[in-house]
Amino acid sequence: MTDSAVLCDPYLRGYPIDGVAISTLGRTFGGETIAASDPTAARLDEIQLDLGQGPCWDAIAAGAPVSLLDTGTDVRWPLFAEAVDALDVRSVFAFPLTFAGLSIGAVDLYTRTPITLDDAALTEISAQSPATSLRVLAAVLHDDADEVSSNPGSRRVVHQATGMIIARYRLDSDDALVLLRAHAFAQHRPLVDVAQDIVARQDGFPDRPLTVQDDSW
Repeated sequence: MTDSAVLCDPYLRGYPIDGVAISTLGRTFGGETIAASDPTAARLDEIQLDLGQGPCWDAIAAGAPVSLLDTGTDVRWPLFAEAVDALDVRSVFAFPLTFAGLSIGAVDLYTRTPITLDDAALTEISAQSPATSLRVLAAVLHDDADEVSSNPGSRRVVHQATGMIIARYRLDSDDALVLLRAHAFAQHRPLVDVAQDIVARQDGFPDRPLTVQDDSW
């Protein structure tokens, strides 16, 4: 797991939340806990990854927050409910992590007593998804070798593509390169090939900045 505090602390501040877990989900990046604020959060995430069911899976499938208000009464995920019965967890709120057309994973927030988050809180928490998604992508791709060859032309096209991503998505250079690498990884293609498509405008990028409401290419 990466530095959990960097990823989890924004969710622990300002909300009546006891713990946070952040994971990748699905075929592209696999199922893995990337960060957890405490052992209970880590176990909550592990249970969902092992069972293939729970709030985080439904959140990523729906592309929207999923609320579990009371683990003692909710019947949507019977195996999950049985497994978490031994944990000090009563409410769970799951938020999908997506960015620029990539389905990345989910954030799970839990409480030890049953609570409800209103629509304003759910919207505010959801707005953190782009920043969290980029940090998760950076963590997942940290050890990946840069696929740019020693050919100066290859480096140049990657630099050009990164500049276009910066302009369109209002990112800094590091985050733009992370996003470029993530799409190459997801498409199982060399980084240079994806960069060439971006420069040639054959990649489906919108000609306007990314917004929270519209996070697809």
